[in-house]
Amino acid sequence: MWQAIGLSQSTADSNPSILLTFDSGKYLFNCGEGTTRLLIQNRRGFRKVKGIFATRVNTDAVGGIPGTLMSLADSGTERIELCGPKGLLHFIASARFYTLRESLSVTVTEATADHADEPIFKDDNVSVYAVTISTPVEGSSPGSDRPENRIVPPSLPIIDPPVPAATRKRSRSHSPLSRNNSPSRRSPSPARKFSAQGSSKPSPVETAPSDFEAVFTPSRFQGEQAIAWRKLIVSRMFPGSKPPSAVQYDADAPSLDNPEQVFKPDVSTKDPIPDPFGLQKYVVMPNVMKGLPAHPRAHSATCYIVAAAPVRGKFDPVRAKSFGLKSGPLFGKLSRGESVTAPNGKVITPDMCMDRPEPSSVLFIIDCPSVEYIDSLTSSTQFEAWKNRPGYVLHAIYHLLGEGVLEDPRYGNWMKTFGSEVHHIVDYKKWGGNPITYPSPALAQLRLSKLDSSIFPMLKFTPDSKLGFRQSLKQLADLPIFSSMTANQIVSMRPRDAPRVDPIEAETIFRDALTAPEASYLDPPTLHAYEEAKQAVRESETGTTVTESPGKDVVIVTLGTASAAPTKYRNVSSTLVRIPGYGSLLLDGGEGTWGQLARHFGEDQSIEHNVWDVLRDLKCIYISHAHGDHHMGISRILSRRRQLKPPVDQPLYLIGNYSIQQYLREYCQLEDLGLRNPNDVVFISPEPICMLPRRADGRTRALSSQQGLDAVRKVMGLETMHTIEVEHRIRCHGLYIKHESGWSLAYSGDTLPCDALVEGARGATILIHEATMADGQEQLAYRKAHSTFSQAIDVGKRMGAETILLTHFSGRYPKMPEYKTMGSEPTKHRLALAFDNAQFRVGDMWKMEKYFTAIERSYGDVDDETTVV
Repeated sequence: MWQAIGLSQSTADSNPSILLTFDSGKYLFNCGEGTTRLLIQNRRGFRKVKGIFATRVNTDAVGGIPGTLMSLADSGTERIELCGPKGLLHFIASARFYTLRESLSVTVTEATADHADEPIFKDDNVSVYAVTISTPVEGSSPGSDRPENRIVPPSLPIIDPPVPAATRKRSRSHSPLSRNNSPSRRSPSPARKFSAQGSSKPSPVETAPSDFEAVFTPSRFQGEQAIAWRKLIVSRMFPGSKPPSAVQYDADAPSLDNPEQVFKPDVSTKDPIPDPFGLQKYVVMPNVMKGLPAHPRAHSATCYIVAAAPVRGKFDPVRAKSFGLKSGPLFGKLSRGESVTAPNGKVITPDMCMDRPEPSSVLFIIDCPSVEYIDSLTSSTQFEAWKNRPGYVLHAIYHLLGEGVLEDPRYGNWMKTFGSEVHHIVDYKKWGGNPITYPSPALAQLRLSKLDSSIFPMLKFTPDSKLGFRQSLKQLADLPIFSSMTANQIVSMRPRDAPRVDPIEAETIFRDALTAPEASYLDPPTLHAYEEAKQAVRESETGTTVTESPGKDVVIVTLGTASAAPTKYRNVSSTLVRIPGYGSLLLDGGEGTWGQLARHFGEDQSIEHNVWDVLRDLKCIYISHAHGDHHMGISRILSRRRQLKPPVDQPLYLIGNYSIQQYLREYCQLEDLGLRNPNDVVFISPEPICMLPRRADGRTRALSSQQGLDAVRKVMGLETMHTIEVEHRIRCHGLYIKHESGWSLAYSGDTLPCDALVEGARGATILIHEATMADGQEQLAYRKAHSTFSQAIDVGKRMGAETILLTHFSGRYPKMPEYKTMGSEPTKHRLALAFDNAQFRVGDMWKMEKYFTAIERSYGDVDDETTVV
């Protein structure tokens, strides 16, 4: 038995993803942002995933792979294969600064012409064939001749400058590729040769001359050398073996003579609490900070043909006995496919005692991004060959279609060539609606909107995904019958059956709640708690003199409030600060941030302050540090900004450290993020002085911190803006801004309780501080270099902050943090807790303390979080 499940469709916060499930394995086709959260929401789990297949290398198709790989490793997966178009290997290698799991082995295979006839992937369940389609101008596509896409021919060696000391200082990472510790702790091992993963011969990197490291510049590699270097990077990101514990690395150590460096454990401390800065990893590649070899931007897509393994016919004991055989070991051999000899000496082959083999089901997954790809697709002979292939039955075709494809007669005519017995499932955002992707948090938001619709506004969506198709049937009359792709749509492949939708319980409850009275989804105690909270707010407002305090109209939207990994109710870190009349500042942007923005503000351009308006109004993005949960959604935001029409007429300032800038530059070679033009992205280092561009070749402008911050201050009306180095496992910066109108804001990033933050942001109007752990977990918080609730509040008190907003909660508290342990002493400081998609007007944040009990009651009225692995 096996089936194809639609995990998601094209919506504001998701892209089409298909999961094939067998008893012994799962296979995921496309892994956009939010896939990990989808698997949790839909209770599909991570275990048994053997392969991930991408149809394109862009944020829509692969944006969720880094997060999914880490979740797979954490769930116990030991090996995974990634397949996709050219550029997939480069994409994975570009994530080396933040995607690392030593227990997982990852193999990357890029599709070639050979994979149309020979499987790109094969195991006991399936054979997967890859068919590459392209535009007529592939190879001379727009942007392919840009400097960042150009492969520089080898000439005189260029020595990349070292990372400045200011950037390396106290770089404390749990990454096996980059970390800092005391020089006295290192103990270099002898140099060891190694080759790219899966290679049976020495790599070109290995066979370089002895003085190679002195001028080692991997960005100059081409051809096999470039591929070998990328594979080597990936093999060190995912070595697939548990390392020895407590290994130290000194990033300042001169190690260019060794391609990999292993350091001995530090045993000098007797502290029973592990030092969060004495990191416990093992393998280091000293040249990992250097840029990857250039990769040309491709305009191609990979489609897949999935054929289930042949199913032998059922063994017929009656037929076997007719040849004089007796039940027992001989029957077992025949059923296993082995020949036996009858008593009369005749050789009995398995087929003589078996029913006819069952035809295997075949599935196509077609990605046609635009009408320019149609000719390449329809002229391919590989799909034609599987129409009536002996022993196989083409049962279903998934069509992932870009703008204009479905209306094009060429595509419709091609669909009809497969006959009336084939089931067509179409994902077409233009007519597919915009249903809710994550019903559990949407239901929670609906419930809380009945408490305060200003702080908890309803998410933007279109209830019926089939509405657009029904309205457009006249335009599609000449097409074969097809189904609109939806989440939790199941196509049974063995036994073969028509598509059906199997909605999860939360989806049904949410849909019913939209038209039901409040009492049907809010129990009496919750309604009573709501009314008490509202009454408390009304009483506080009665007779209160309204004062025009600075910053009262500033709006803070907490888009993502989880730490480390998404949960059912919380996405990873991201906070939007909207300053009326000046624009917006985004504080961190983990995976799925664009989807959170789109759900909160809506994609409909006819409504005021839609997500495109917000994106156009975005002036600055601040990335506190290089852990993936704080920035893996930035590339998608930059990609969407690049699509704005007309283009934005002023730059977007992005404050982030070297590794953030480096991976975005490398990824921009695959997808246009807008890193070149004057009104595109301008990088600013959070360090006192930023690294300057290495060569005057037209790459992204980089400003000194002071010069860049001056530009941001001018644009956003700020009197002061500076970064504050805080205490985390890797180099991390908090942020302090003071507006010219008098209000100020401090952001902690991830940190232990930090005196530097207190001193650098004294008197802040609002402090946004991480509160990963609950009170009573101080040792765990210290080990992970985070803060407890009360520690965060204490920082705010010592700072003199007027309001303290706590966020970045551990997955241990999936709904409501244990707020009753906080703030037991009377305080003049207002306290608020962050929830996904809440929006706080600074002047109204005092209301949250009145709402705590009601919010807790609301979350207590729904089923507990269930973790599915």
